[in-house]
Order: sequence, then C-alpha cells, then structure tokens
Amino acid sequence: LVLRHQARVFSLLMRQLANRTTAHELAQEVFVRIFRGLPKFRGESSFSTWSTRIALNVLNSHYASAEQRTQRR
Repeated sequence: LVLRHQARVFSLLMRQLANRTTAHELAQEVFVRIFRGLPKFRGESSFSTWSTRIALNVLNSHYASAEQRTQRR
C-alpha cells in the first residue's frame, strides 16, 4: 500500500511545503491515518482520491497548528 502510493502523497506534500523533512513527517502521518481509516473506506471513490483527501487534511492540520503556535507568541 505504502509503496504503491508514497510517491504521489510525498510529491503532493512537497509541492505545498517545499520542505523535505516536514513532507516526510507528514507523509508518515498520512499513512497512519490511511491504515486507521481503511475499515471506513467505502470504495465510492478511488483509493487515490480518498488518500489525497487524507493528505490534504493532514496538511491543513499542520498549517492550523503552525498558525496557533505563531499566535501564542
């Protein structure tokens, strides 16, 4: 599963972040969420569409937490 989809997930994250280390960390989080969510995958969309949405949600969470850290300062 990871081998089949990791390049696409990682490239999506790299396009948005331009930071290799953070992209790797977030890609790991994406695949953790994918594995946890597999029982909920209904197949109404393709797996790649579903996993892309998860990646975008992880990315949005990353930006939201970065914004909160900045506001606390």
